[in-house]
Amino acid sequence: MIYLVEKYGKNSRLLPTDPMGRALVNQAMNFDMGNLYKSISSYYFPVLTKQEESHSPEKYEKLKESFSILEQILDEQDFVAGRNLTIADFTVIISVTTAEVFGFYLDKYKNTVKWIDRVKVAVPSYKKIYAEDVDQLKKLKVKMMEN
Repeated sequence: MIYLVEKYGKNSRLLPTDPMGRALVNQAMNFDMGNLYKSISSYYFPVLTKQEESHSPEKYEKLKESFSILEQILDEQDFVAGRNLTIADFTVIISVTTAEVFGFYLDKYKNTVKWIDRVKVAVPSYKKIYAEDVDQLKKLKVKMMEN
């Protein structure tokens, strides 16, 4: 994703060029892959792929902890890497959407819900792009549960 913005998104605010802005984007993307998405996949995929019969309470606690960290991040700023929408928001919203499709309730994560609304406004094609992805995720979930 960084490559695509660097190659085709010259002067794009999606990937800051200043070191601090770039570091915040990298930090948010690393949080997503190393914490948020990791906790989502660790909790849901073993059951979806029939490797385990039930969800692990310990993994659920880690999942909630990841969302609590996201809540703290979004308590201090409008987007995951600062005041402006960046590619980090794209990666994190995919993880959040995945968790939601697989059954994680966002009700108690008010900052996250508000952030999702801000992303929807900031990305005019959000509904078209993510609606298709959500449909695919739902189909995948059903297919995995059937096998």
